[in-house]
Amino acid sequence: MIKIFLVSLFFFPIYAFSQIEDYFNNGKKYTYNTVYINSVGDTIIKGTVVICPTDKKWFFQPGLQKKIVLHYKSDTASNNNYIDPIPFFAKKDKKRIAKKGSIGFKKSNITGGFVNDTLFYMHPPRINQYRMLFYAPHPEFELESFNKTRHVFTKKLTLIGFGVYHHEYICTKSLTIKLFNSTIETWDMSVDSNIEYKNKKIEENELLYNDCYNSNLKAKFCREYGFINLDYKFDNNIEIKFELVKVETL
Repeated sequence: MIKIFLVSLFFFPIYAFSQIEDYFNNGKKYTYNTVYINSVGDTIIKGTVVICPTDKKWFFQPGLQKKIVLHYKSDTASNNNYIDPIPFFAKKDKKRIAKKGSIGFKKSNITGGFVNDTLFYMHPPRINQYRMLFYAPHPEFELESFNKTRHVFTKKLTLIGFGVYHHEYICTKSLTIKLFNSTIETWDMSVDSNIEYKNKKIEENELLYNDCYNSNLKAKFCREYGFINLDYKFDNNIEIKFELVKVETL
């Protein structure tokens, strides 16, 4: 009996980790319902993002990251209500609406991500109504969090010629929940993101848009499906939310 218990104890962490470690070769696609809420609290666009991980190399970092195909669908009737908080991009969208009749959101694009022995990482969507996430923390989760009730790690994201983002990730053991007819353990994650500009001149130029660049991410993660929720909120009160609603075989 003792031998059986020890064998079970030894193999359980390997099994648990292997679920998330198979994320890029398990042949699954992950559908998220999404919401974009503007700075005055109005829901401007509802949509879906389908994340399709692959085991193929990502062109921009082939030695580390795997290719992820993202498919987008949104409430097309309201796309033109989207106003980018950065004037440069808002002006571009306005010109396109005048010329084409719509902003012309893309239906798909390709990005990258990976999972190894220590980290799960992926780029967030950064086009269409999700463009603001270019300035936000990336969804990443250190796997040693599975063995702790609380785990903290920090990351830096450098935007060449602009500045450096400082991210503090706080992961805490959370509730056991029911999802897709399974009982799963979850971990909550909170990330504060703050920009340190490259120099004083850039800081002064961007002063009016400071609240576009700093943000907080609250998320929920599990071994079986990766991120279940991603809720971004910027200092200008813009919110971008993702909720996992379906997992299917590709």
